[in-house]
Amino acid sequence: DISNFDTSSLLYFGYTFGCCKNLKEIVYGDKFDTSKVEDFSGLFTETNFETIDLSMYDTSSGIYMYNMFMDCVNLKEIDLSGFVTTTFTDISGMFARCINLEEVDLGTFDTRNLTDIGYYYQNPDTGVETFSGMFTGCTNLATPPALPATTLIDKCYSYMFQGCTSLTQAPE
Repeated sequence: DISNFDTSSLLYFGYTFGCCKNLKEIVYGDKFDTSKVEDFSGLFTETNFETIDLSMYDTSSGIYMYNMFMDCVNLKEIDLSGFVTTTFTDISGMFARCINLEEVDLGTFDTRNLTDIGYYYQNPDTGVETFSGMFTGCTNLATPPALPATTLIDKCYSYMFQGCTSLTQAPE
């Protein structure tokens, strides 16, 4: 229960719930404000949620979202429709090894500022959309998300679906 926490001045929120394997729910309360947070990396890494309510999160100032849900082995579905992603530069490994993840909608992702694709390939240029390793090891992902990138470079999708053994079609 973090309902009494005033989070309005936080810049770093990364790994806040990471590795909290027994966490069943998060009670946010009226003081929960992430409008200034720049770093959401690893926020839910290795938690056991099947679904996560992200409706309280204001991501409009975010820069880092890498490994945000990495190793969330029970995560089956996630709604990112409220996420503002125009300021993010790194979303690599965001869902890596979420072995029960079945479907993700990235339709609202505006990724024009992505510059860091993380641990597989480092891109020194700016303004290139990259998704490397984003779904690596998601063995139950049957439907690939539509890929929002419009500016591509070599390897920008490298390892994105590596080990996704349930995929029956290529992403569009």
